[in-house]
Amino acid sequence: MSEILDDQFMGTKPTGEFEFFRDFFNQEQATAFSELLDAHEVPHKIEPIKTLLDNTITGTGLMPHSILKLRTKDFTKVNQLLADKALADKAFVEGHYFQEYTAAELLEVVQKPDEWNAEDIAVAKHLLEVQGIPIAQDKLQSIEDERRKSFELGKPFNLGTGLFYITAVILTSLLFNHLFWVGGIGLGWYYWMDKSVYVDGKRYFTYDPKGRNIGKVIFFMACLALILSFLAPIGIDFLF
Repeated sequence: MSEILDDQFMGTKPTGEFEFFRDFFNQEQATAFSELLDAHEVPHKIEPIKTLLDNTITGTGLMPHSILKLRTKDFTKVNQLLADKALADKAFVEGHYFQEYTAAELLEVVQKPDEWNAEDIAVAKHLLEVQGIPIAQDKLQSIEDERRKSFELGKPFNLGTGLFYITAVILTSLLFNHLFWVGGIGLGWYYWMDKSVYVDGKRYFTYDPKGRNIGKVIFFMACLALILSFLAPIGIDFLF
């Protein structure tokens, strides 16, 4: 389902590069988060999301209400702020579902900070300490460096999924309308140039070099096919 970001935002009026940080499913969550950031003088934008379908059809709980964007240089600061806030809330910690996790499961959470929010990571570390398995700061830094390195290398290209999408683009373009080559251009661009944001706000290419090279080939092949699909009828008319 397509989504449209409104130009309006609430919070302080910032300057600089902003990236997606978190989404909210109601106004109350967004307002509370904005007030927390205002209290610590963190520039931010909260942009409401409008769906193309009415809420009476999609339901109000299915799509995010709004998204939060931060300056990339503030990601680490805000993550620490959220971690401290979470640990200061005893009710939050005691009621967290991580209380049911084993030490091995908690270690897995800590080792993948890009898959969990700052509050969850803080609770996981705290519960490991409670269980008598504290992680030394140098070990935490080593885990963080290794995970960042893996993230920086990019996701491996799934050849099966890629071939499926490529085949779908080719068939729909040949059988229905040549404008479907535009989908191939978008697909190629995504594999080639898409970037993901790590927990510290830094952006890295989403796919590994192999995937990006394949995406580049798809992109230029689709561009060429689209151009030829427009020129072919002109050539035929010229000849006949």
